[in-house]
Amino acid sequence: MLTGEIDLNKVGILVLAGGDGSRLGFDGPKGAFVVPRFKKSLFEILAEKVRFKNKHTPMAIMTSLNNHGATLAFFEKNNFFGLCRDKCHFFMQESTPMSTQDGHMLRFAQNALSLAPSGNGDLFDAFAKSGVCQLWKKLGIEYVQVAPIDNPLAPVVDVEMLLAHRLYNVSLIVRGIRKREDESIGSLGRSGNKLCVVEYTQIKEIAKFLPGESWGYTGLFSMTFNQMLQLQGRDPIWHKAYKTVQGRTVIKFEKFIFDYFSGVASFKVLASDRNKFFDPIKSQQDL
Repeated sequence: MLTGEIDLNKVGILVLAGGDGSRLGFDGPKGAFVVPRFKKSLFEILAEKVRFKNKHTPMAIMTSLNNHGATLAFFEKNNFFGLCRDKCHFFMQESTPMSTQDGHMLRFAQNALSLAPSGNGDLFDAFAKSGVCQLWKKLGIEYVQVAPIDNPLAPVVDVEMLLAHRLYNVSLIVRGIRKREDESIGSLGRSGNKLCVVEYTQIKEIAKFLPGESWGYTGLFSMTFNQMLQLQGRDPIWHKAYKTVQGRTVIKFEKFIFDYFSGVASFKVLASDRNKFFDPIKSQQDL
């Protein structure tokens, strides 16, 4: 366990919350879904943690075209869960057109293009373009901690990660866990002296060539503010994803956040206890 002191007023929280609750059988933003064992929504669970540490901590939530309005309305309805309203900010990731399997742009009502969120890899550009980035710069934010909304165990204002920045003098800290066999999460690795994450759909092809146990990517990381700014404007890597829309199989194009780790100057992975930090809720089977 890392110990020491750090100025918590220099920390901002970024929450990835662009998804909806369709796989949970819920009509609305995934963050508004009430987790049965907690009897609270994912947004409320997150807000309680921020409030416990420091309710004045700046928090920015990345939404999507599909759920932006509903997310704001949910926070308004719940009085921002006791957080300081002027420290809670919302910004949207971009959307990209979906296509048919034969390469034509998908169109629906009034011949309009059918759009889908462009993936969590849009974080760096969307954050830089939003007014939040400049506001945090004025506030003197030095570290940005990122967490997906669907992990109710995600720590906020993670002091251990902040201390690791100082101890190892690196710009990126990632929490990793020992992967279970056939677990559907990315695997952490190195490409030269850079951190890389191999998607679980790809790891099966090379798993038999990998020695020893595999470490999984939790989606929890802390990055220096300056490093966040340096990752904006990089050429993205686009990934295909297949989904069913109105009974048709279509293709959406996504950017993954971890593809940008190759542009990070220095990093450290913290071996973490999954029982304390990782219990994502992706579908009804996870409840």
